[in-house]
This record gives sequence, structure tokens and C-alpha cells, in this order.
Amino acid sequence: MNTPEFPETPASGTTAPPSSADNRRAIIAWPALRTLAWHRPLLAATAAMAVLVVVCLVGLLIDPRSLTGAPVWAKPLKFSISVLVYAASLAWLLGILSARRRRLAWWIGTVSTIALVIEMVIIVGMHALQVIPRTALLLEVLASRLVALRAPVVRLRLIRLVIGLYLGVLAILTGQALAGESIVRPDALVTTLTIALVAAVALAATLVLSAASRAALPPTDAAAP
Repeated sequence: MNTPEFPETPASGTTAPPSSADNRRAIIAWPALRTLAWHRPLLAATAAMAVLVVVCLVGLLIDPRSLTGAPVWAKPLKFSISVLVYAASLAWLLGILSARRRRLAWWIGTVSTIALVIEMVIIVGMHALQVIPRTALLLEVLASRLVALRAPVVRLRLIRLVIGLYLGVLAILTGQALAGESIVRPDALVTTLTIALVAAVALAATLVLSAASRAALPPTDAAAP
């Protein structure tokens, strides 16, 4: 009598070898990965960040300076790595979109690239999220001691001047970055603009405080007949 035949099962702890169909699917998938339409501007940004990562690593090795207890190159290194990962991931994700969405994706990637290029400078502006609230808090504290600051409109005007100063500094730094100029070695035009900006803000603040001081003075008694 013939005994039934059962399919052989792999031994415990082992896995079955991939079937021919699985091999064909893997072979088909690899060319698709190689032929992805990677976003070139984002790839260029990725390469630039990779170079910056190397520069920061070298800086950590040869530059012993520290700021607030941390190496001066630590924060630029972390930022460069995060931008590198973001740019590379976005370049890959945009490449796997369908053809009809590819054009919109290209513009999205291009805008992201432009933002990443100037983000190293614009990151300075993010410190305004700390400076402006602290300035407002400081003015509130000083208002209890200085008569000129007791009016809310005066404090608001001073805060607006601080915001204007920040925007002006940000514009100057952005112009230096786009011109490829070192921040610590400004040319005559940048130096002149910086001095003019600081002088204008200082003059405006002086006028605001002077007007507030005059308004806070008690009215003089009318002359006796």
C-alpha cells in the first residue's frame, strides 16, 4: 500500500530558501531603486552638508574652544547632520512619486533647497524667540522703577525697535551669506549698514524715552497773578 507523501518542512530554527518568484521580484525592484529621479538640488544640499559635517568633525578635533561648557563645533555638527538627513530623505521621497506629481514635487524640493541654503543664517533669527520675550519681561520689571517705562505704549514701541533691529541684522547676515562673505570680516558696505542700523535704533529709542519722560513729568503750576 502506498503511503501518502507530505511536503518537507524546514528544520526547527531554519528558514525556507526564497522561491524563484521572490528572486524575480527582488531583481525587478533593484533597477527601480537605481533609476529613481533623485532631486538634484536637494542632493547638492546633502553633499554640502556632508562637507560641513567633515569640517565640524575636524573642528572638534583641533579646536579646544568651548561655549557655555560645550565645544563650539558641537551645535553646528548636530545641525549639519540633521539637515543632511532631511535633505537626503526628501530627495529620495520626491523621487518615488508618480510622474504626474513629479513637477509639483520638483518645485517643493527646490523651495526646500533654497530654504536650507540660507537656513544656516536664518537660524540666527530664531534666537528672537528668546530675546524678544525676555526684552518684554525686562521692560515690565523696569517699569516699576522707571517712570518713563510705565506706559504700555512706550514698552511696545521699544519692543518694536528690538524687532526692527533683529530684522535688520538678519537682512545683513543674509546678504553676507549670499555674497559668500565672512561674517567676521565684513566689507565697508556691510560695516556702514551695521553702524547706521544700530545708530538709527539707538536714536529712535532715545526719542521714545525722552518723549515718555516729558509726558510723565507733573504739570507745572500756573503762574500766580
